[in-house]
Order: sequence, then C-alpha cells, then structure tokens
Amino acid sequence: MIIGRKRRLGFINRVLSMILTLLGFTSCESEQPTEYGVPHARYEVKGTVLDAEGSVVSGLGVVVADDYPVSASAFEARGEEIVYTDVNGEFIVIRESSFNRFRMYLLPKKEISSTYEPIDSVDIDFRGISPEGGKGWYKGSASQHIQIQLKGN
Repeated sequence: MIIGRKRRLGFINRVLSMILTLLGFTSCESEQPTEYGVPHARYEVKGTVLDAEGSVVSGLGVVVADDYPVSASAFEARGEEIVYTDVNGEFIVIRESSFNRFRMYLLPKKEISSTYEPIDSVDIDFRGISPEGGKGWYKGSASQHIQIQLKGN
C-alpha cells in the first residue's frame, strides 16, 4: 500500500512538472523586447524678457543648463545652445532631457559684454505638465510660456 501511494505521488509529481514546464515555455512567447535607456521628453520654453520698466529687451542671451558654468564661453564649450531674444524680446528654447526641471540663465547682450556673466537666472519647472505624444522611453513633448522681468540696477 505504501509503495502504491509513492508511485501515485511520483506520477502526479511528473505530470505536474510537465504541466508547469509547458506553461513556463508558453508564457515566454509574448515577452516584451528589452529596452535600454531612460525616459526623456522634449521640453519647449517660449518666453518674453522685459526690463525693470516693462519694455522688451532684444539681443539678450538665453541658455538653459543643468548647472552653472563660469561664463558664457563655458556654456558654448559644453555645447549648450545660446539663443538671443528677438526685437520683440521673445525667445524659444528647446531641450530634450530626462529631467523636468532646469535653470535658465540670461546673458548680457554680445556687443556690450565680453565676460558673458549671467545677469539673472530663472528656474523652469515642468513637473505639473505632462508630456504628450510619446511612445516607449520617449514620453513626448511639453511646452510652457514664461515672462521674465529683469530687476533694476
């Protein structure tokens, strides 16, 4: 009786092992491919720069960076794009990044300064804005419009 019971349990164990093996192989058929990378999005900042009196400021350098380099030449050496405000004081900065917070630096006009030391900085925060239109690691794009008023000297 004990030998019959052991045989029966052995048979049941083999059948269960075969079933589990088959289930394991069939579950692997619909496996997603492995992706490498980090989630990232395209962030666009449109804005206008005004002086202390509320007049538009043209020709002012605008750069978005993760940290503060010593001078504008350091921005350029790192490959940071410096854009300049147009005649209406407007600018557009586009940055593709995995971070949704940046610091925007305002640089003096090229013709009046050779040092390019930032004259002001603004924190840009996209945490409350969800990027749209993405797929996979690319989360899409988000945009915001800001108005910057410089402080008087």
